[in-house]
Amino acid sequence: MNPDMNEPTHSASYASNDPITASSEDRFNRSRFATSLATTIARRHDSSCLVVGLYAKWGEGKTSLLNLIAEALAGETKIVIVRFDPWLIRSEIELIPALFKELAEAVKRKIPT
Repeated sequence: MNPDMNEPTHSASYASNDPITASSEDRFNRSRFATSLATTIARRHDSSCLVVGLYAKWGEGKTSLLNLIAEALAGETKIVIVRFDPWLIRSEIELIPALFKELAEAVKRKIPT
């Protein structure tokens, strides 16, 4: 509250902690790294499995970076992006079937035949 109602109030500018969804929203210049990683993934010719881990504290931009990588890979016809959040699964017994169901649905959406 403003103790003196005659004094003008100053509004502060706040930024949401929501993850960004496109490179046009990137204020921390993470798009270059995301595009570089996406290019590395897309240009891979090795048939072995690839796992990429993102490690950071809560709120440091992991989801934003994943969104930027997905944006950079959007035009790649041979890549299927699957978003799976294991935190939403109630038990370990449900985890593997839920993962495979999500994988199957994502592949079916990308490659309908």
